[in-house]
Amino acid sequence: MLSKLYHEDNVCFVHIDKKVSYGIKLKMCKIVEKYEGVIIDKPINVKWGNYSQIKCEMLLFEEAFEYPVNFDYYHLLSGVDLPLYPIQYIHRFFELHKGAEFFVIINEDSIDEKAGFERINYYHLYTCFGRRFTNILLRTGFAAFSIKIQKMIGVSRCKSDINFSVYKGSNWCSITRNAVEFLLSRKKDIFRRFKYTMCADEVYKQTIFMNSPFAKMRYVTSEDDRMKSNLREIDWSRGNPYTWKEEDIALLSHSPNLFARKFSIHHRFVIDYIREHI
Repeated sequence: MLSKLYHEDNVCFVHIDKKVSYGIKLKMCKIVEKYEGVIIDKPINVKWGNYSQIKCEMLLFEEAFEYPVNFDYYHLLSGVDLPLYPIQYIHRFFELHKGAEFFVIINEDSIDEKAGFERINYYHLYTCFGRRFTNILLRTGFAAFSIKIQKMIGVSRCKSDINFSVYKGSNWCSITRNAVEFLLSRKKDIFRRFKYTMCADEVYKQTIFMNSPFAKMRYVTSEDDRMKSNLREIDWSRGNPYTWKEEDIALLSHSPNLFARKFSIHHRFVIDYIREHI
């Protein structure tokens, strides 16, 4: 991914999880340095569903925003992403759509409890133990029981916000410098609202932006496919998400989206094809 994004006008800011072993981290650092990237020197132990996911994203945005260069766009990518077009094409696309914000919301109206409102309206303290333990609690019904108790005693973290609507979508995005600055200016508010929540990395940016003037700047595809408004080719129908394979090359080659996830070393052929032919 770094090799395909390497360009004199780009800088890649890389967060290496605190859990990564020293040997693997050393190899990763050499790759990042090769492509003149910036490694975040305050790594976070990121846990699934936990506020640490938001903390990590905010740290990346902050490091990139405070860099001596004022970038036009900030792209949040995972380590298993790849660009589907040459970097010159990607630059040209964002020049043509300058000012637009590329993030996904599932629906135009604020979400209800079934769509994820419970993720942030109640306290989910168990997420600090990691994904395996959290999944056990979810399967055994402990999580649902804790929310039931909180409802009985009247807990509602959003009740004080009269004009506050909650939105959900993908955490991966491409946003302008103005949007990043706005997000960082809400840092304390984000901490207050979203600490001890559940999988709120898919909620906090959407909620902040959709309750602001940036809602009008959100990019919508010509097909009005809201799930593609962040320009990511992601397949949730075949996986969680689906891992691209050799038989998906035709689909990826004709995708209108600029980036795709996720890829795996176990399906190396599709990765090599993109590196060599796109």
